[in-house]
Amino acid sequence: MLGGPISASPNFPKIPSDWIETSLYVPKTETFVRIFHKKNFGKGRILFAVHGFGEQSDRYEHFPFYLSEHIDVIACPDLVGHGKSGGKRGYISNFDQYVDGVESAYLPVTQMVKSKIPQIEVFWHGHSLGGLVSLRMLFRNPNLVIRAASVSSPLLRLSMPVPQLKKYFALLVEPILGQLPLKNDLDPKLVSKDTRVQSHYLENNLNHGIVTPRWFVKTSKMMAQILKTEGPMHYHLMVMSSLADGIVDYKSSYEFFSQVKIFDGFRKVIQTFPNVYHEPFNDLEKELAFNCLDQWIAQNSKI
Repeated sequence: MLGGPISASPNFPKIPSDWIETSLYVPKTETFVRIFHKKNFGKGRILFAVHGFGEQSDRYEHFPFYLSEHIDVIACPDLVGHGKSGGKRGYISNFDQYVDGVESAYLPVTQMVKSKIPQIEVFWHGHSLGGLVSLRMLFRNPNLVIRAASVSSPLLRLSMPVPQLKKYFALLVEPILGQLPLKNDLDPKLVSKDTRVQSHYLENNLNHGIVTPRWFVKTSKMMAQILKTEGPMHYHLMVMSSLADGIVDYKSSYEFFSQVKIFDGFRKVIQTFPNVYHEPFNDLEKELAFNCLDQWIAQNSKI
């Protein structure tokens, strides 16, 4: 069992008394996976939750409190270069490093739960960069056994366009200085209206604020690719869009949702949250986001 995580805010609910925290590590992809689960594993309903850029899995400690009615295990892989996973901060050689990492967590987590509960269900959620990674994974691998997927504030286009000078600089130096560490200009005040969330975002030493030219180039290309992808998507999909998002352009979620096609037998829905900032599960209205996700899981569960 791990030491208590800092969470996204000291005011948020802690892990329920019938849950525990553990972890596993996938050596091949150097992926650390933080796992919260009921002591008896409940009915074997698993939610994979993939975090956004610069943050990591300990900010998801409050998820069990809000989702325990329909979820028994929450597995949070740290993206490469984030949290306790391997890799340089803010650097990837190619975008699918992210996808390979989170996908590599699927088998060991499901095997762990199956060893206790033979019949399981898997749900998938990705936030911001984790939403982009999740969409890429779902399009790349249509054969994962996932009951339903969801993304919140998926990183498809930034609210504030990158200045042309910075963009030109990144494209110019990426071939030779792709690993050059640069400071990310993310303002924590755009993450949530909750001031404790803002301060804890900065205080958590597992978070980082580093970008590199290669990260910018590879991620920008994937953002454009996914935004134009029509599919089809072979999973139930819910898109959660915060309408007061100052980091990700909420209109890009609408564009993606409007054009993506869903394979026969599956469905897509979009949910919007007025006045909510970038992290709907960490904002003052977080109960709305959790209720939405909980209902989505309940609607698609067969257990």
